Amino acid sequence: MMGGALGPTPPQGLADAVHGAWIAFAAGGDPGWTRYGTTRRAVMRFGVPSTVVDDPYASERALWAGVR
Repeated sequence: MMGGALGPTPPQGLADAVHGAWIAFAAGGDPGWTRYGTTRRAVMRFGVPSTVVDDPYASERALWAGVR
């Protein structure tokens, strides 16, 4: 699950990116990428490198469509 984030040489750049996003969000409400919304479900996939992904769980979300 954590891939290369654990072990003797964890990626410091990844830790810095996650930390920076949390600080930016806590300080001003903007983690540094497009806001998540119903028209564009943008989420950050942290990794080496990190990337913004639109609606990564669309198929799982579609399974629940109409279920109340």
